Amino acid sequence: MKRIVTCAAAAAVALGTIAAPAHAATVNVKDKDGMCTVQLSLAEQRFVRAWFDESKAIGAHEQARDFVAAVDTTYPDAAKRPAKLAEKYAEAQKTVKETEPTKERTLEDIVPAKRQVGPEVKRAAVPFGVEKSDAALYKAWAATPAGKFAEKQALLDDADSAAAAACAKGAQADVAYPTAEPELNLSAIVGGVIAAVLAIIGLIAALPQLGVKLPQLPML
Repeated sequence: MKRIVTCAAAAAVALGTIAAPAHAATVNVKDKDGMCTVQLSLAEQRFVRAWFDESKAIGAHEQARDFVAAVDTTYPDAAKRPAKLAEKYAEAQKTVKETEPTKERTLEDIVPAKRQVGPEVKRAAVPFGVEKSDAALYKAWAATPAGKFAEKQALLDDADSAAAAACAKGAQADVAYPTAEPELNLSAIVGGVIAAVLAIIGLIAALPQLGVKLPQLPML
């Protein structure tokens, strides 16, 4: 199964919350082939990595599955579905039956710090995407894994297009890319707190050996 990957990502070869970029990416002067390197900030790199990692789990099966689920939620009465939507729904059901869920993820990786953009950059096609003109269906679809990934894909495509336009002008420029906040590592935080408590307990236990007398607490 093919994953959705932009032409820019292919040329270049994180689930974090989307936020306003703190620092815009720098689009460097184009080379002799008309390509430009885009230097991303750390927050922008996190977004790209999260997007790329998610792409490994969203194949044709998942795209069709989530589209079917969104239609079922929005139009439970099949008779009320528009003709074009009904046709696409039938195609999605067929895809779900003929494909297998994406279980194995590749070890493929990217270096998000420096992307490459050029004249061939264009928006990625989403086989079972939903137009925003159908607000109810779009809302249901955007809540699915495939829909969430497609929204990230669209944000990245828009940024790549803006960077490609800046590249075409031949001068260095700053372009805002979507960003992602760092994920909290709860295990590391809890481990750090436990280590600190144990260190304090150990220090208290060692004070008498160092000649420091601790005050006696009153008995309750």
